[in-house]
Order: sequence, then C-alpha cells, then structure tokens
Amino acid sequence: MPDFIPARPKLEGPQSRSDLITELAVREKLTVRQIISRLVGGRGHFEFVGTPEQVADTITAWFEGGAADGFDIMAPALPSGLATFVEQVLPDPARQGAVP
Repeated sequence: MPDFIPARPKLEGPQSRSDLITELAVREKLTVRQIISRLVGGRGHFEFVGTPEQVADTITAWFEGGAADGFDIMAPALPSGLATFVEQVLPDPARQGAVP
C-alpha cells in the first residue's frame, strides 16, 4: 500500500470505514490489489453464507453476544433473495426469541 494513503489527513465527515480499511491494510501489509480483492464482495462488511439454520445461529450469536444490534442483509438478488431470507432464516431466530 502506498505510504501516502495511511499518512493522509483525516477525512471530514464519516471516516470509520476508511480508517478500518487503512488499519487492515497496514496491519496485514496488503497491496491495493489485495485490499480490493478482500473487500469487493461485502465492501468490508462481515459476510456469511450457510444453511438457513447456520445463518440464523450466527445472527443469534452476534445479537446475544452484544456484537450487533441490527443487521444489513445484502441479498445477491432482489427481491427474491430478500424473500428467501425472510421465509427461511427469520422464523428460526424469532422462535428462539432473538428477534422481536
């Protein structure tokens, strides 16, 4: 990663995503190409793929552990991907009491 990127002045406004990416790149000594390949899918967000039960268990664990108070669902196709998520994943955490 070029030296001028971590040394740049702080951005005005929201900058947490920029800071996280810069810290990751410096810590792991990533090139710009490696940063892009690492972040291209979920744009730096945690990504998880699994069965409906595995996804529900992961959401429940994060919620109950205090690691998250909400989730952005980034379905690969809309509206069908969101409908699949609602039909197959949401009922499980709801039964467990993790989702109001």
